[in-house]
Amino acid sequence: SILTHTSVQSCAMMSKEVSDVIAEYKDKTPIVVMPKKGGTGLNDSIANLCSLMQASVNNSGDLAEIKTKVCY
Repeated sequence: SILTHTSVQSCAMMSKEVSDVIAEYKDKTPIVVMPKKGGTGLNDSIANLCSLMQASVNNSGDLAEIKTKVCY
C-alpha cells in the first residue's frame, strides 16, 4: 500500500453504499465515513477528514482514536 511503501499520507472518504470497495481497502488506507449522495452530514465528514489528515501529518498521538471514531 502507498502508506507502507512511501512517505506519502493518504486516506479516502466513502459512503457505506460502496461496501465492497470499503472491505477491500479499509486495511490499506484509512477510509472516513461519508454520507450517501444527497444525505446530510457532509460538512461533519469533511471536518473529520481534516482531523484525520492533520493527526496523520503531525504524527499525533490522537491518530488511533480519530481513526476509531471517524473511519470504517
